[in-house]
Amino acid sequence: MDYAAKAASAEATLKAKGRSMTLKVVTAGAYDPETGTDPGSSTASYPCWGIKGSFALAQIDGTNIIAGDCRATIGAHSLPVAPQPGNGLMIGEDEWSVVNVDTVSPADVAILHNLHLRRA
Repeated sequence: MDYAAKAASAEATLKAKGRSMTLKVVTAGAYDPETGTDPGSSTASYPCWGIKGSFALAQIDGTNIIAGDCRATIGAHSLPVAPQPGNGLMIGEDEWSVVNVDTVSPADVAILHNLHLRRA
């Protein structure tokens, strides 16, 4: 099976039926002992397409999933990085923090990233 084609098709569907989002990845700076400086962190932004959804009331346990959490499914095909917990996701003007990631990747080909999100 051509999973790369499936990934492209899934992303096309998300683009047609979903909305644009932006994955924000913060990279910490490394201390330079020669100069005695730390350049600080940098943020890279990656445009993506996805859909936002909510958790069912029965899933909200107050510990792992709390009231106000939501989820999003984003396409993996054109993302050069995989989302990680602690990354940010901009959906319109709202910024969310990635709590957990479940990637759909048959035969090690990433097709979709299912994200558990919490208000940043």
